[in-house]
Amino acid sequence: MSDGTTLIQSSLKLIGAHSIYAPADAESIEVSLGTLNSMLQLWLSQGIELNISPLNAVGEEVGEPLDTRQAIINNLAVMLAPNFGIANVPNQLKINANLSYIAIKALYLALCLEVLVIIEVGHRESMRVLAQL
Repeated sequence: MSDGTTLIQSSLKLIGAHSIYAPADAESIEVSLGTLNSMLQLWLSQGIELNISPLNAVGEEVGEPLDTRQAIINNLAVMLAPNFGIANVPNQLKINANLSYIAIKALYLALCLEVLVIIEVGHRESMRVLAQL
């Protein structure tokens, strides 16, 4: 698990907007926090349930599942690029972002569907038992 600052700085490094020699300023990090929250909310609305609450401050713990960390970083980098004047996001970054998004969507959407199936099967079994009473 990571904190918001780490995820944001890692994303900004991928697009060349943060380094140890030229760190992103506090305002850039704060603006990026809003983008991170928006992206995670968008994913939630698309059925990707990561059990992450919106962050109120950049240093807060995100609590992301470890297998989603790189997907968050890659996709956040692509989303942040225009904010930092980067018109041409490297193709490999776009490919990595897309592939990692597809992977977590398949994994976490599948988990949600599996839970729904378990609930439905349990409901049907309960109804069958009640009908026998």
